[in-house]
Amino acid sequence: MIFKLFDIVSPLEDIKDSGIQAGEVGTVVEILHNPDAYYVEFANKDGETLAFVPLLESQISAPELRKAA
Repeated sequence: MIFKLFDIVSPLEDIKDSGIQAGEVGTVVEILHNPDAYYVEFANKDGETLAFVPLLESQISAPELRKAA
């Protein structure tokens, strides 16, 4: 498993039927072990859940952190 609980991740492609697009950020909220997958929660700026979806490890990546200018 690459990701840990509460890691910030982004889907590599749009997630059909959820409205989540590639590159949006979500939080790992549960780790599944068979297959290697994660439940990821996507929320709006007010903290309201937009989607709670299972994603395979191959479907997500860690977004690069940007330094403040």
